[in-house]
Amino acid sequence: MLNFGMKAGREFLHDSLGEGKTKVDFARLEYEPFDKAVAEAKKKNEQEGKDPTNPEKELSKDLLLALKEKLGLEGKENSDSLTFYSARDTVLQKFHGVDAWFEKVTDEGRVVSVTIDLTTNVEDAKLGNINKADIIIVNTEDKSILGKEDKVGRDNGGDSVVFYASVGDPEEKDYVGWVDEIAILISQVFKEKEANLLKKAA
Repeated sequence: MLNFGMKAGREFLHDSLGEGKTKVDFARLEYEPFDKAVAEAKKKNEQEGKDPTNPEKELSKDLLLALKEKLGLEGKENSDSLTFYSARDTVLQKFHGVDAWFEKVTDEGRVVSVTIDLTTNVEDAKLGNINKADIIIVNTEDKSILGKEDKVGRDNGGDSVVFYASVGDPEEKDYVGWVDEIAILISQVFKEKEANLLKKAA
């Protein structure tokens, strides 16, 4: 299904995250708890030779670079402490609503992650039917909602941030600006999670 003339959801995911290099029968995937699903997805990335510090696809790569800048990691020795993983065709995607995630190792050695859901389904996003990842990026050309930011309650507690942007075409004149805004949102979630970790450790 196309939304406002944009690419179909699967095509958008392919262009943003790439296709898995190992064939997976998605329908046969069985539920696993979140932490185990993350570990399995990370293992799949490693088996497929994906470099978490240098994503293959343009949107993933551009978001990682912009996020490094927002987090003050650009050009630093510890810039590799920020990584990107695809959850394409995994239990994490099927049951936990996560298409990808960024992972950061803090100065104290703790691992913090921010999960992402990429979609073209504007109506589901508006109705709050997509609400498992930390940030939901809705790819759209609808000018009445472009740049809009919503919060929806999550099945697993807390809120998901829903952001409407046009990031399907890197050649589009506003693409860099949208990437920058998304990177700001991701950096804010990282900072909130790191602050919460420090409070718990205190």
